[in-house]
Amino acid sequence: GNESQPTSSRPAKTRIALGCLLVVLVCIAGTYFGLGELRSRSRAASCPNDVWHVYVALKYYAESHDGAVPPISKIRGNLMIEPAGFYPEYLDNSCWVQCEWSSARRPPSVAHKNDDLGVDAFNDDSFCYLPWAIRSEEEGLAFIEAYKTLDLETRDEDLVVTIDGEQRVLPRIKLTREALLEYGGHWKVPILIEWPGLNHRGGTVYYVGGRADVLTLGRGFPMTDAVISGLRAIASLDHPVPE
Repeated sequence: GNESQPTSSRPAKTRIALGCLLVVLVCIAGTYFGLGELRSRSRAASCPNDVWHVYVALKYYAESHDGAVPPISKIRGNLMIEPAGFYPEYLDNSCWVQCEWSSARRPPSVAHKNDDLGVDAFNDDSFCYLPWAIRSEEEGLAFIEAYKTLDLETRDEDLVVTIDGEQRVLPRIKLTREALLEYGGHWKVPILIEWPGLNHRGGTVYYVGGRADVLTLGRGFPMTDAVISGLRAIASLDHPVPE
């Protein structure tokens, strides 16, 4: 009889090759999107780590200054630590005041992300600094109004604000045991606030007691719409603030 002709194996090989290619593409896509998610998480986690270095330096400074933290910048609108007397004496590398995702952190002239950026890094591009004990939205809004006309020569003193027609004193923050007890819920007194919306809707808040929380904008003081909008407004007095 007639012998049957062997069927060609080319279609089968083609299917196998296409299948392998598909698997490779899926793996590449998965890796790409996985890396993207990892990058996003890394960027979101970088600012808390950076701000932690700043907070530790604030504690060292306070130990040498009767518990008092450094004054705010002498430049109106710069809601950042005054570098004179703080850097490099207590914060030995200014890169920490710029979160890792900041464009200032890795300019072309900087070979490594942790290279020192100098005094110019002390701006509020990444987060803002509040050296007065501000414990609520109403005190936050009162601070914002008072800061607009604050005599910056007196920025080392307690701040007098007006709330509902009455004067109230916002004390300069001290990182002593006695002061923290006086603040009561000292974890409610923010000292360093990451601007929300840069990597995620919320931002990291460091409190005077050393606690850190990531708060979603609109979910409680100091991450309320009114306070953050007010802080952005006064921070933009010297330069635009990132939205």
